Amino acid sequence: MWERQGKDSFGVHMIQIERPIAVSDVHGRTWGEVNKFDLDLQPTLFGSRLICRLQISSSCYGSQTAPTLRGMEVEASIFRDNNHLLLGKLVPSICGLPASPLGKLRTVTAENYLSIAKSDLLLLAEGSWGKDVSLALRVCPHFLEAEPAGVESTGFVKVPRSDWLSLMGKSGLARFEFVVIRTPVSTSHLYLPFSAAIDKIREAETEYSKGNWNSAAGACRDAWNTVLSAVPGKKEERIETLLGHLNGDPRRKKFAAALTRGLHDILNAAKHLEGDQKDGTPPADLKPEDALLCIHWYAAIIGYL
Repeated sequence: MWERQGKDSFGVHMIQIERPIAVSDVHGRTWGEVNKFDLDLQPTLFGSRLICRLQISSSCYGSQTAPTLRGMEVEASIFRDNNHLLLGKLVPSICGLPASPLGKLRTVTAENYLSIAKSDLLLLAEGSWGKDVSLALRVCPHFLEAEPAGVESTGFVKVPRSDWLSLMGKSGLARFEFVVIRTPVSTSHLYLPFSAAIDKIREAETEYSKGNWNSAAGACRDAWNTVLSAVPGKKEERIETLLGHLNGDPRRKKFAAALTRGLHDILNAAKHLEGDQKDGTPPADLKPEDALLCIHWYAAIIGYL
């Protein structure tokens, strides 16, 4: 769980960790806790540097026997579908954490980073953009050599989707954008079917964001059928009717008709996504790029009409 804090100059919003991560030693003594978390992304020549900042609150402020924290070991994983997908071990930044006596400071900030290659960054962005990102953090404090060793503790942080997209945007990767669709005026007889079609396109976007690629494509097909079914006349004449508003150069209408009929013909020639029980054809197994192509193509045609 998370709680929005004031936005600072570092990275995304500081995230309050609902269940703080203990900072303890091998003797079972707890000297503080990691209670806030922040991320930043800095482009580099070969990829990006993911920077993690941890805020540690001392629970032994004023104690003369409190240890001196000289660094934090951090390992981060993305928690998805009940699996931990390891991002890697974050290296302490040079200026991240000078030796800090926990008995003299109320809060301490530790900064670690992880270098990510461009190819790995693409995989990270594609695999995590659709929803809030849950990170599993395994941290281990390093005290001065003369003091007891630290022990590992694990906690979870949820980064809101909007903040994660903002973070990924710093890498220079292209954002995912959907097509803007125009609608008929409310007095038009086509207003209701087009509104219903747009609702289907929105449903496709929702399914895409959930990772349901087949359902996204199916909703797009429903959107197109909703438009066609509202137009009177024979099936082969409906597209002509929909393009009746075009004026000016007659080649413009011919051009639009060829593209729109092409879409319709491709749909009719393609196998149904649900498969066919009669001949044993299994359901389609689409990929993200297939579903995104459907959304762009259908939305563009419906918006044009």
